[in-house]
Order: sequence, then C-alpha cells, then structure tokens
Amino acid sequence: MSEEIMEQAMNIILFAGDARTYCERALNAIADFNFADAKENLALCEQHIIEAHTIHTKIVQREAAGETFDYMMLFAHAQDTLMTIASEIHLTKKLLNMYRVIDERFKNLEK
Repeated sequence: MSEEIMEQAMNIILFAGDARTYCERALNAIADFNFADAKENLALCEQHIIEAHTIHTKIVQREAAGETFDYMMLFAHAQDTLMTIASEIHLTKKLLNMYRVIDERFKNLEK
C-alpha cells in the first residue's frame, strides 16, 4: 500500500511541477504583455494542476472512507507542492488581469 501512495505522491509532484513550469512561462509572457501566450500557458497549467489535485483528492477520499495510511514525508511534500503551486497559479491569474488593465490604460493614454 505504501508503494502505491509513494507512486501517487510522485505523480502529484510531477504534475504540479509541470504546472509550475507553465505558470512560469505565463508569468514571463505577462511581463512581455503577450496575453495570448500567457492565457495558453495558464490553460496548460490548469490541466496539470487539476491532474495533481485529482490524484490527491482520491487519496484523501479513501482515507475519509476509513482506509488508513502510514505517514509519508513524500506525500506531505506532494501536498505542500500542490498547494504552493495552486497559490502561484491563483496569483498569476490575478497578475494577468492587472496587466491587461495596465496595458489598456497605456493604450488609452497613447491615443
């Protein structure tokens, strides 16, 4: 059982890590005012973080149903990674909206 949880923890870390990569690309695109690329990378980011979250949720639901698991540092790390990157995604979406407003205001000033 612990091998299965360890494997799932690694999958969470991998999917979340891929989400972080796309999130970083989105942030770079936002900084360049390239909103189309930012939106595309955020969509990919969302797909990966949803995969990680789905794996996590299934394990939590199993435990809620009465199945017991030994504590695993790797799973704790996976949870931490998932939540940290989910927060980064949330902030990146906010930054995208802010930069769009700033860009629009600059364009209006240039008219």
